Amino acid sequence: MVAPASVELPTHQKTFAASIIEGRIANILVEPGQKVRAGEVLAEIDSQQLRNLQLDLLQAQAKLKWTENSVRRLKPLADKGYTAAKELWRLETDLKNLRQSVSSLTRKLSFVGLSSEAIERISNDSLAESDTHNSVINTLPIRAPSDGWVAEFDLVPGEIVRPHDRLFEINDLSTVWVEGYVFEEDATYIRKGQHVVVSFSAQRGLRVKGTVVRLAPSLNSKERVLRVWIELETSKRFLREGMFARIEISVQKSKGKLAARQSKK
Repeated sequence: MVAPASVELPTHQKTFAASIIEGRIANILVEPGQKVRAGEVLAEIDSQQLRNLQLDLLQAQAKLKWTENSVRRLKPLADKGYTAAKELWRLETDLKNLRQSVSSLTRKLSFVGLSSEAIERISNDSLAESDTHNSVINTLPIRAPSDGWVAEFDLVPGEIVRPHDRLFEINDLSTVWVEGYVFEEDATYIRKGQHVVVSFSAQRGLRVKGTVVRLAPSLNSKERVLRVWIELETSKRFLREGMFARIEISVQKSKGKLAARQSKK
């Protein structure tokens, strides 16, 4: 039995790298088909929003230090009645709010992907010296979420991306499936565990063995075909999702059914 098919990758073997923040593609550091490791930098995003968050953190820290010094100076005076306690209470409230603001901005920077070392460097800087020490980071790395191979992508430098846009797809090619389309009259002969030979239009002469691992619960109502999935026994790194294939399944048909089928032809 021969049927058309196409290469498919199981859903759990696909992961996606996305930007958490809006920005512009500054650099692309990988190519389609390249093998990458989890955490490897795929691209860099230039983001004004990232710079604003860092400047907000520097400003909040400057206000926090000034308020801490004011509270430290006024507390002994308020205890002796030399200054109004109301003013001290107001500064202590401001101090509490500023500490929460600094903590919130630090978490946001960590969430968008800034490293703990970079955040610490900003935290140890001051607003007045930020330009001198060049602590503000302009670009954010987009890292691979898992080991695998980079799928085809159409990103270009300068392109604007938004939060949660899928920028790169990483494929784990350790196991590849082929989805076949068996016609209705042949569907009754298909079983899980059957051995299959798969050939590919783009790879002349290549024949790979596989096994039927899954069958659709019902026929496709429009095309009257049964979808079947074959797991290839040998991993082929050059196989790509969507490639056209051809499956050959050895089945045993009764003579009566075979004769009836031949008579129809």
